[in-house]
Amino acid sequence: ARAIAGPESQADALAELARAGARAGDLELAEAAAGAITDPDRETEILAELVQAAARNSDVDRVRRLVGQAVTAARKIVTQIQQTGVLTRLAGLAETMGDPAGAAAAVRAITDPDSQAAALADLARAAAAAGDLDRAGALTGQALIATGAIAHPDRQAQALVELVRAAAATGVLDRA
Repeated sequence: ARAIAGPESQADALAELARAGARAGDLELAEAAAGAITDPDRETEILAELVQAAARNSDVDRVRRLVGQAVTAARKIVTQIQQTGVLTRLAGLAETMGDPAGAAAAVRAITDPDSQAAALADLARAAAAAGDLDRAGALTGQALIATGAIAHPDRQAQALVELVRAAAATGVLDRA
């Protein structure tokens, strides 16, 4: 696949190789193929798929490593809107797959305060749903701090309303 001249065709071939490796249970091959993809969008997409495959195999160490690689790749995405979307999805995926540190790393990489506050509120909901009320409370507090960095008053107010909803949903009423 690396011998293919065109970068887009090469990325397609490496992505398919990674998927085939994951389907066959060869996550070493899949991870190596994903790591050879030079397009950060595609690399992040494939790494997220591999996170799910590793989670299905209960390979917690691999989940953590792949989430870290995906966050690193996502930071290279040039378009902020696209980067934020990818990092938000990675944060949710990491949280769902049992990697709260990876989820936190993905959220910290989000540079837009609106999006960061929303992602933190989503993680707080997920932590509460998983029964981790201490983590839900901490995430709600972090989301509150993030909303303070929102410059536009209307967007800040909207973010605070969403945060109150998240705090109420998580049972962290002292933050609401």
